[in-house]
Amino acid sequence: MKEGVEKQAANLRAVGRGLEAKNIMDSYLIELFEEWEKEPDNPAYLGSLADAAISMENLEYGRALLESAISRAHADLIPIDLTNVYWNLGRIHHYLRRDTSDELWCYEMAIQSQAPNNCRYPASLLQKTRAYFFAYSEAAVNGKRKHQAWYKKRLRELAPEVHWDNPEDFTRFMVAVRDWEDQQIKAEQPVL
Repeated sequence: MKEGVEKQAANLRAVGRGLEAKNIMDSYLIELFEEWEKEPDNPAYLGSLADAAISMENLEYGRALLESAISRAHADLIPIDLTNVYWNLGRIHHYLRRDTSDELWCYEMAIQSQAPNNCRYPASLLQKTRAYFFAYSEAAVNGKRKHQAWYKKRLRELAPEVHWDNPEDFTRFMVAVRDWEDQQIKAEQPVL
């Protein structure tokens, strides 16, 4: 469905109907958000929303919807592990590129997030390690050497088999995380 929305939006933009294209993309993101509202403890829906916002370059609206979900999770005491929600929000901030400290803050929040006792979908060790890797990388970009050193130490503790200075090793790690997530999504929910 996402590919169809992207194609329709691209066709509308090509003929100068950018506002209609934006409305179609916004509607699709709202649809994904409404799917999350039906099962608010499942962060996979918000991951799909972030992926769509990034691929459709509808970043501001994706950011707003993820921030709204985080606020609702706190306000309504939804038993959701926000690790991956904050990680996805960090990815959106990466592409917005307004303030790199916002991106780093999101990854730090992903690291600090804990699954509530009655959480059905806690973040895996792979996903938590990924949040550390992104915080490590963003700390390097921001010149925060002490932060970077601490994140690297934690990475080595969490995944000692990965040589974090070797791009091939961390690429294999990232592929392993994505493959694991894809398997979980296929097992837990229909593809939207």
